[in-house]
Amino acid sequence: MVSVFKLVTREKSADILIELLNSGELTVSEILKRVGGSASTIIRRIRELIDFRLIVEKSSEKWPYKKILRLTDYGKKVAKLIRAIKLDEVKVLKQSPARWILLLAYLTGGAFESLTRLVKFMFILKEEYGFKIDYDFVWYKYGPFSKDILFDLDAMELLGFIRIDERLLGYNEIDGEPIIKKTIRLTEKGRKLAADLLFSTPQGHVNILKDIIDRFYKISLRQLKEYVYSKYGQQTHQEISI
Repeated sequence: MVSVFKLVTREKSADILIELLNSGELTVSEILKRVGGSASTIIRRIRELIDFRLIVEKSSEKWPYKKILRLTDYGKKVAKLIRAIKLDEVKVLKQSPARWILLLAYLTGGAFESLTRLVKFMFILKEEYGFKIDYDFVWYKYGPFSKDILFDLDAMELLGFIRIDERLLGYNEIDGEPIIKKTIRLTEKGRKLAADLLFSTPQGHVNILKDIIDRFYKISLRQLKEYVYSKYGQQTHQEISI
């Protein structure tokens, strides 16, 4: 029996998953146009991805009735991992929220201080400014957190776009856990890529990035956490309890 790993490495499988991740839902004909290649190959891959429960097929609710393809929750996780691996492809990177990480680091002088702050920035960009960011956030005692961001950071470090420096600040007085400050630094390769991304990014989006930096980059992490909690924490906890 074919494994999921072998399936996603087959021709066009990864392209189909990434296109669905970027778009939310597509018809077969739309996938054919976006992915290209042999129609028989695309259709065969779609059937295989459905069989492995990475994709679900549903009928549209309005006329003209069409078959709509969407990723399952499992499919989204697989697609995000594939996208992270392919971030060295400009087309993939431009459609990934990872590009905002590179631009934030570029606009703060080539280095972004604190992974915790970065996660909060991405959350605010999604919730407050309406950026299309498909990272899944969960709430902990320090506010929203996303493993998806860690996947993309690891991928960008492996691809040579960034390096992550760690500095021990001390130890937590309550549980004795080390307090480590992580800084995301652009490499020369990353700076060049970020400059190219900045040139092709709409000015409105650039202005928003500059605005969030002006509002939240110089304040303390405690102030930033309090802001996020006061504005979104209660709403999130209510949603969880429903």
